[in-house]
Amino acid sequence: MTWIRILRHGAAGPLLLLLLASGSLAASSPSGSSSLSSAGAEKIREEIQIDLKLGYLRRAFLLAEGYRKERPGDPRGYLLDARVHRAMGKTGDALRILDRGLARFPGNSDLLYQKAMLLLDAHRVADARRILTELYRKNPDDPGIRSDLLQTFEDSGLLRTDQSLSTNFLAGTATQPPPRPSVAVLESLSEWRLSSDAYSLLYPGGTALVVDTRLSTPLYGQNRFFIGRTEYLGFSRSAGNGTNAFTYAGTDWTLGKKTHLLLEAGNTSVRPSAGLYGRLDSGEGPFSVSLQGFGNMVWGDFGESIAQNGVESGLIASVSWQIVPRLGVSAEYWYFDYALQNGTLPYGNLHNTDGMFDLNLTRLPHIDLIGGVDSWTVLSPADIASRVPILLKQRYFMMGLSWEKHYESLWTLTAELGGYDDTYLHLASYEASGGIAYQLGSRWQFFANAYYFNQSTIVSGQTESYMGGFQFWF
Repeated sequence: MTWIRILRHGAAGPLLLLLLASGSLAASSPSGSSSLSSAGAEKIREEIQIDLKLGYLRRAFLLAEGYRKERPGDPRGYLLDARVHRAMGKTGDALRILDRGLARFPGNSDLLYQKAMLLLDAHRVADARRILTELYRKNPDDPGIRSDLLQTFEDSGLLRTDQSLSTNFLAGTATQPPPRPSVAVLESLSEWRLSSDAYSLLYPGGTALVVDTRLSTPLYGQNRFFIGRTEYLGFSRSAGNGTNAFTYAGTDWTLGKKTHLLLEAGNTSVRPSAGLYGRLDSGEGPFSVSLQGFGNMVWGDFGESIAQNGVESGLIASVSWQIVPRLGVSAEYWYFDYALQNGTLPYGNLHNTDGMFDLNLTRLPHIDLIGGVDSWTVLSPADIASRVPILLKQRYFMMGLSWEKHYESLWTLTAELGGYDDTYLHLASYEASGGIAYQLGSRWQFFANAYYFNQSTIVSGQTESYMGGFQFWF
C-alpha cells in the first residue's frame, strides 16, 4: 500500500503526515533529491485537491507543506500550499509562501495570478490590479484574466465602458465611434494614454473640422489627470473661413463605486478667455443619471460658428432606465446659449428634449432596434439667425437598426440604418453609417466611422460626417 493510500485510509496516518510535513521523507533520499517519483508527486497533488474540495483542510495543509519541501523545484508546490492557506483563512501566510515561490520562479503566471486573488481577498485592489494588468499584457486573449481585471475596476467604481468623445465635441451631430475591442479594460489600465480624435461635418455651404489630442496620466488612487488641445477649422460660403483652439487641463475623479466627476478648464486662442466644463455620472441598479455643464466653450458645430468665433454655454441632463437586460429607455434635455464674435454678439438659445428606447434583438452579432422622438427650438432674432444655418425648429420620429460584430478580439465592425419623419415638414428621410475599429497588439487602437444623412435634422439639405482616431498606451 502506497503512502497516499495510507493517508486516505488513515493507517499510520498521523505519524506519516508529520514525517512528510517535516521534510523527513526528502532527507531519506541518499542523493538529497526528491524521493518522490513523478507519478507519486502527481498523486499527492490530486490528493490535496480532493481534500480541499472535501474540506479536509488539516490533512491538505500537512500534505501541501510536505510536498513543497519535498519538491522545492516545482512551482506547483508553492501554489498548492498557498491555496490551502487561503482556504484556511491565512491570507498573510499564503502571500508569504507565494512571495517565496516568486523569488525562486520570477514571473510565473500561475503564482502571480494566485497572488492577485489573495490580494483581492485582503482588499488590496490596486496591488491586485497591477499584477492582473501585467498578466493581461502577456495574455490579452485569456477571458479569466480579463474578467478578473475588469472586476478590480468595477469594485473600485473605475470601470468606464461608455464611448463618449472628447468633452469638446458637444455637437448633437457628432457621430459616435464604434465600440473598440477590449475598450473597457484598455481604457482603464493604469498607464499613460495618448489619444487623438478627428471629426468633420460637411453640409450645404460649409464644413466644420475638429481635432482633439489628449494626454492622460495613469490612475493615482481614484483620480486621473489630463491635458489636451482641441483645434477648430471652419469653412463657409457666407462667413468665410476661420480657426480657433481650446487648450485645457482637467481631472476625472471616481467618487464611490457608481459616481464619476470630470472637471475641465481651459482657454481659447482667438481671444483668451476661460472655458469650463463639468460632468457628473451616477447610477444605482438599473437607473443612471448624467449632468453636464459648460461655459464659454468654442461653438464648433458649424463652419460659420467657427469662422465668427462663436462660443456656447449650457447644460445637458439625461436619465436612463434598463428595464430588463435587453430593453432600456432614456430621456435627455439640452439647453445651449450661443453667442458670436467672442461672446459679444448674442445669437440665441436652444431647448432640446428627446426620448429613446433600445431593444436588443440578438447578441451574436449584436443587433438592436432603436427608436424615439427628438424636438428642439432655437430662439434667435431674425437678423442674427441667418448667420449660422442651424434649423430653428425641429421635431422628428426615428426608427432604426444597429449592428455590431467582433472578430477575434481585434476587429469591430458596426453599421446602422434608420428612417426619420419630420413632423413639421412631413418629410421622410434616412441615415446610414458604418464603422471599423482595430486593435494592434495591446498598445494601439485605431477607429474610423462615416455617416450619411440624405436630409439632415439640423440643417437644410444632406450632411456627411466622418470620424477617425487612435489611442496609444505607454
